[in-house]
Amino acid sequence: MERFDTFLDTILDGEKDKDLLKPIFMEQMVRDYKYYRKKGYGDQEAADQTLYYFGTREAVRKKRDDFELQDEHKKFLEWYPKLIRGGLACIAVIPLLFLFLIFTLEAKLRFLVLWIVSIIIIAVFLILVDYKHYQYKDLLEKREDNRP
Repeated sequence: MERFDTFLDTILDGEKDKDLLKPIFMEQMVRDYKYYRKKGYGDQEAADQTLYYFGTREAVRKKRDDFELQDEHKKFLEWYPKLIRGGLACIAVIPLLFLFLIFTLEAKLRFLVLWIVSIIIIAVFLILVDYKHYQYKDLLEKREDNRP
């Protein structure tokens, strides 16, 4: 494990988030090391495979990007139910308001158009929110599939 520590010090040299990233990467390296050991690799081979996996700056950047994506997804998941509830509430209230105005005011055509446009805008909003949720899930699943 000291070999991993030295390796991470070399790779993360100059990174502003070194103190934050190092324990996370160390945990991942230990997990990968144990994975290779379970597959029947010897101590040296498992360590070599683990270091090979983390051997390039691109791999480290990819890991950092994965963590950032997971953080973004967590933040989005906090807002997701609120956005859906708000959109559904709007699709129930706003068109009803315009429908009421169609029958009570003189400018019927104007409110009919606003009624139709409001339904379309709210539906597009809900579709975009759900699509964003799907994109996060799909991207995270693809990244999970690429890991050992």
